[in-house]
Amino acid sequence: MQALSNLPYFSKITYTYLDFVIGYLHLTFLGIVTLTILVFLNNFKIILLPKIWIRIYLLGFITSEILIFYKGICIWQQVNYLENYYLYLVIVSSFIPISILGIFSTTIFKNYSTLQESL
Repeated sequence: MQALSNLPYFSKITYTYLDFVIGYLHLTFLGIVTLTILVFLNNFKIILLPKIWIRIYLLGFITSEILIFYKGICIWQQVNYLENYYLYLVIVSSFIPISILGIFSTTIFKNYSTLQESL
């Protein structure tokens, strides 16, 4: 995406329609950085990554990413986007913090139960 923005046509689109920039930053931080940190913490047994919470995170991330780029494309092509777009975006995006809370609560409860067993 960064390579494409070097071309004048795509640079103008990116500069004009902010949703593409927001989508790119969203992709970078929530898609790459956050998942890398979670895998890193799981690899060193600092947190647990239950599959259900990872699936919920990915569902929220991918769907919100699609919605963000969808709005940018609709504005760029001068097409009306969904009537309740922001409501859908809030609902879908709420899966991300819910899944993070689920991951951390699973880890805390697992560590607490292990602590109780050792006493």
